[in-house]
Amino acid sequence: FFFFFFFIVLVLSKGELEKMLKVFAVVAALLVASSSAAPLWNVIAKGLLTTDLGISFTNTSNGYTAGDANGSGPAILKSTDGGHTWNQCTANFGIDMLLLAADASDSTIIVSSIFGELYSDDDGASFHQSVGGGLSQSVRHIGVDGDGGKKFGCAGTYMGKQGVILTTDGGKLFTKYTTDALNTLA
Repeated sequence: FFFFFFFIVLVLSKGELEKMLKVFAVVAALLVASSSAAPLWNVIAKGLLTTDLGISFTNTSNGYTAGDANGSGPAILKSTDGGHTWNQCTANFGIDMLLLAADASDSTIIVSSIFGELYSDDDGASFHQSVGGGLSQSVRHIGVDGDGGKKFGCAGTYMGKQGVILTTDGGKLFTKYTTDALNTLA
């Protein structure tokens, strides 16, 4: 590591070197701070999904996660014991579906994917394709406690434009709000 650092120092100009040293100092300080901090997370379940991109708990017991089931396709899992054990929910979609995020409130679960959004209004017993969405990269419950868990928002690409979509009926129908200002050429 130090040889690599010394080599970089020889190649950089004085201004670039000063910038790099500042970054190095910040990283070193963060490493020291994080190594002395007490851990806040405990692993209570392992090996659930190969890719686990979204997790949401509706209370201290009931939670959902979405991802890829170790090469056998996408999966939505449910826990009823605070995350200690997980069981696969019934969901009918193809093996090429890429699930990106999940959020839940009350009995409603919304899962975003590259082919649109999925919703469940029966605690994960069944999932259905939403109408009006697109390629959502995230999903969040944006209602307040006691609203019945029906208001969610997603961010992503809709009809080729960046924006957000909102639902007030638990994911059955989404309304798009897009803008050209957020488009990129990449």
